Amino acid sequence: MKEKIKKEVLRRIRLILKTELNSKNRITAINTLALPVATYSFNIIDWNLNDIKRMEEYDMGRNTKGPVECNVQTN
Repeated sequence: MKEKIKKEVLRRIRLILKTELNSKNRITAINTLALPVATYSFNIIDWNLNDIKRMEEYDMGRNTKGPVECNVQTN
């Protein structure tokens, strides 16, 4: 299930990055359209910090305008 969610989040991010939105609107679109898929699963699936970081690193490599902020808090 984790892989399916990762693929969907990354697919949505790729689609957003292909648009001609400016940086501010790209971040807003990612936060609105892509991240809720992952955040919805956080209470259901046991995500570890390494999974989240790998997904973030993949996204930062794809995003040519700069990294997308991911506010991950550790206990």
